[in-house]
Amino acid sequence: MNKFLLLFLFVVLAAGFAAAEDIGLTAGLEFGIVDMNKPNDAEDVYPYLDVSVEYENSFLDDALDIYAGLTFDVGFTQEMNDEGDEVNPSSLSFDFSIGYNLGLGDASTLSFILGNENNIDFVSTEDNVLGIIKPGIKFNQNMGDNGDFYAQADVPIYYLYYGLEKDDTFAGLDLTVGWASAFGLGLEAGGHILFSPDDDTFNGFTGISFTASYENGPIYAELGAAIPVKNLDTGAPYSYFDTSAGMGVSITPMFSYTFEFGLSVYLSLTFDGIGVTDNDPGISPAIGVTYSF
Repeated sequence: MNKFLLLFLFVVLAAGFAAAEDIGLTAGLEFGIVDMNKPNDAEDVYPYLDVSVEYENSFLDDALDIYAGLTFDVGFTQEMNDEGDEVNPSSLSFDFSIGYNLGLGDASTLSFILGNENNIDFVSTEDNVLGIIKPGIKFNQNMGDNGDFYAQADVPIYYLYYGLEKDDTFAGLDLTVGWASAFGLGLEAGGHILFSPDDDTFNGFTGISFTASYENGPIYAELGAAIPVKNLDTGAPYSYFDTSAGMGVSITPMFSYTFEFGLSVYLSLTFDGIGVTDNDPGISPAIGVTYSF
């Protein structure tokens, strides 16, 4: 009950923040079911509700970018907490990033980015915090009628990982290249590398990801894929990266429609666990709405 009260308070606060106009706020609500195709194994089926508030804006003639996001997630299954009580699993995530854009002539931009990601798991009272600091650099080249080309390198450093000791802190390297056309088509590819000083199993090139998108007026469609390149049956090395989480290949189509007054409705369907031995792929649908102010 306390978790649902927290969710209610979160919704009220989100509505209060969103009351102001033209300040870069987006409020969102998403309902989904993880592995809905596995009803015979109730522990694998995970209905959830996400409530989110995001702020994004630019300052100093677009030289400074600010982003902050707050998401509360509650599951409609029962899990055992540290005290032995059955509770609804829930978590709170906070993401923040700041970027400085340096113009290199009329068509090129070099951006310096510093991000921070945090997650608190409320089921456990100990070792329940994830903390990541992510410095990065991005280069964007405008090519006129041929669109924009960009390349980005991020270094996620995990300084808190659900109870890991300080000496076990590990880091990664995310490399991304992409192209955004002038007619709405976007293509992006990423490579993910993990560095762990104490465990060679986690070291090396761990996964790749691809995203194809198309936007035309109020319509937006996206197809994403995350492909691990080693230890397909265990999932351990690449599960640390949000872009290629879980075991096996993951494919996610998504479609959204935005109305003139700022409301967007979207649908997504994730197929994951593809290619894992002795494991049926999971099917996870989600539906959501966002409203931008």
